[in-house]
Amino acid sequence: MPPKNKAAKRTLLQSPGMDETKSSEIVNNHLNAQVLESTVAVEVDQLLEQAKPRNAEAAARAIDIYHQLCESGGLLLVAGNLGVLVERQCTSEKAVYPLLSELLNICARAVYNGVSALELDDPVRWETRLLQSTEAFDYAPIGSYNRKRPDVAITARAVPPDGYPKPALKVVWINVAAVIEVKWDTSAIASLNAASQNKLDSTCGQLARYILNMYTCQANRRFTWSIFTINTNAYVCLFGRDRIYRTHAMDLGTPDGCKQFAKFLVYWSLAGPVQFGLDPTVQFDARKKEWAIQCFDDTDATHAPQVYYAHNDTVNIRHSLFGRRTTTFFASKQSGGEPEVFLKDGWPAVILDAAGNDPRNEILCLRDIDEHFSTHSVDVPYSKLEMGSVVWQRCHGNWAQDDTTSAYGDIDAALSSPDSDSSLVRREHRRIVTTPLADRLNTLENFNQFIEVLGDVMFCHRVLYDDCKIFHRDISDNNIMVKWKDGAPKGMLVDYDNAIRLDAIPMPGRPARTGTLPFMSIGNLEGNDTDRTALDDWESILYLICWVGTYGFGRNTADDSQEPSKAKPKLHRWLEGTMEDVVGEKRTAMETSNTFSRIHKGFQSRNGVKLLKRLARDLYLALFQHPECSGAEFVDSDYCEDRNLTANSGEDYDPLKARVEYEDAIVVNCHRALQKACHELVQHQAQRQRT
Repeated sequence: MPPKNKAAKRTLLQSPGMDETKSSEIVNNHLNAQVLESTVAVEVDQLLEQAKPRNAEAAARAIDIYHQLCESGGLLLVAGNLGVLVERQCTSEKAVYPLLSELLNICARAVYNGVSALELDDPVRWETRLLQSTEAFDYAPIGSYNRKRPDVAITARAVPPDGYPKPALKVVWINVAAVIEVKWDTSAIASLNAASQNKLDSTCGQLARYILNMYTCQANRRFTWSIFTINTNAYVCLFGRDRIYRTHAMDLGTPDGCKQFAKFLVYWSLAGPVQFGLDPTVQFDARKKEWAIQCFDDTDATHAPQVYYAHNDTVNIRHSLFGRRTTTFFASKQSGGEPEVFLKDGWPAVILDAAGNDPRNEILCLRDIDEHFSTHSVDVPYSKLEMGSVVWQRCHGNWAQDDTTSAYGDIDAALSSPDSDSSLVRREHRRIVTTPLADRLNTLENFNQFIEVLGDVMFCHRVLYDDCKIFHRDISDNNIMVKWKDGAPKGMLVDYDNAIRLDAIPMPGRPARTGTLPFMSIGNLEGNDTDRTALDDWESILYLICWVGTYGFGRNTADDSQEPSKAKPKLHRWLEGTMEDVVGEKRTAMETSNTFSRIHKGFQSRNGVKLLKRLARDLYLALFQHPECSGAEFVDSDYCEDRNLTANSGEDYDPLKARVEYEDAIVVNCHRALQKACHELVQHQAQRQRT
């Protein structure tokens, strides 16, 4: 049974070579860049339409309640403490918290009054959620990797049969429905100036940090609505898969602005789970602390789901704001049962070929792998597909495929007009079930076992590349697993999200960047037009060996504490900064045998370290010192810059581009280096048995 993924593992990508403060700084820098690049300002009505419940009866009811609220004057903010906000008399951010809380709870009570008279089984009633503010402000909900403190946390409750519920004092992240970030600038209030663009961006970026915590804990979260305010202006944000949609300002100090804001709250209250950003095919049982996940198979035309169950401790949600944001489960067919399958949920981009098929579809890739490996005698474990499909959702009584078009396609269509420069791609929501279960690298005890695992993995890689024409493109510590057999480790290559079919589509002129930052090849990091080949994956293996040799097994372990006094190379720089910063560090380290040998000095003194060092050196020589490829060793950034060398096409190009011409010979040398290490290991083990 794989080790349970306890809450401690829900951590940000962190090198053991840096402290948590430095790691947080890196994550914040990446987030700030993402927010700047991906935020789009839209009209309020565009997002209101996106929030509108798709159920006609619920939508009509929402509009009725909305009109009742407006006619009553209860949301015009003219009575009680809310008048302070209208008159712009607040003195600090904290003074705004209870005012917004009052506004939320007024609306929640109005929604409650509007639906509580309905029958308990009425679909409008059981889909209604009461959006209440917690009574505690500037409070860090429990359950994530850090102590981020949203100003106001919003919870969503069902409509109870026995009266309006009292708002919760404190909550955990798994129960947070939305968050509000508040800013109050007295200088701007005095001059009635609008918020600056920098203020809008920085506040939205702060909101994004809270959204990450929601994603980290909520396996059923498809996308997220949230709010920030700057003085009396409120902004609603929809955090999608590739973009953040942010409304223009709604001034809560005016009747029209407040009505618009209230309409969002009413619509969210009565929207179905899909429209509110939740996935009804994934349900959490708080009593059992267990997720129930519906899985589908693309060979079944009836879309009949198979339900799998996963304890919350075995769930791993990839820490990401955009993209696939993959969630994995160790699951069982029985509630409370022992894990028996590996379940993966994600949103990969769909890129269709001329025939209208997606050659990068991981499900089709796994079917091809199973067909080949099941008919050939291959003594390595591999991911065997049990079932897989796009996730299907019920919509107006009919089945519909879940993708970004159905999630927020209307607003994407409006923004992706022929006159725009939109680069959005459609993403499909896919769920895959595979066997066998395997463990992570941190179950290994020494470097000798690590070498054994690498031998299996790269043998599998060669079969995939040469026979199946499948190029993995994402070698990392997360994508190499350990299957124990009779006490011995067997390596298993997993996760074909980034795999590409070599015989299905031509390699693009400027291939997309894929992989995990510390292990990406130099060409991949630069995003240049050098062909991506098996050499890139072998380069990732070399970086993985250096990383594991230095820090041990696992980026978030204390393995390096065994030798606290030993100086280590700053490999954490392979994780910091921009792509250009990381590639500069790698080019410097790979420049010569002497610069590369400095990495060896930081390897841990574990069993097998000498053999691992020799393997790293042999792979380095094969990849960067190929004798027939003159100049391939000159990879330092300064060298290339001084001589005006570029990795793109032209007479003067980066020597790494020339390396591709010798791919076959270099790959053979890489395999020989790894086979040599494995052979030495077998001889050493045999000698130990004899003595």
